[in-house]
Amino acid sequence: MIGSESPQPSTPRVLVVDDVADNRDLLQALLEGEGYVVETAAEGYTAIAKIEQHSPNLILLDLMMPDLDGYEVARWIAQNHRAIPILFVTGYPDLLNLNGYMDLAVDYILKPIDFEELLSKTRSLISK
Repeated sequence: MIGSESPQPSTPRVLVVDDVADNRDLLQALLEGEGYVVETAAEGYTAIAKIEQHSPNLILLDLMMPDLDGYEVARWIAQNHRAIPILFVTGYPDLLNLNGYMDLAVDYILKPIDFEELLSKTRSLISK
């Protein structure tokens, strides 16, 4: 019967924001392999434009980026799209306690990335 099928749930979308291309590519390949739709941004302004265009279900956000750093992007998200969970990705754990970073994110992952931990946290945050 036409029209009787229930709509398919949309595939969860993840935005990966990192200024290092290899990091973006690796995370994109890993997450797409798990069935997520992944967009990437090399810097904060592009990330904000992509969020405005289509809100993702989760943002993986590097803290240390030129121009607009992860903290500034997270602050913008908190003011404009509070419902989107942020998972910080950083190689600098000491930064997480500075400037209220962890008030803006739900969790974090340390570089080098433990892929099982990343996938577990991603599944958990998207299913909430």
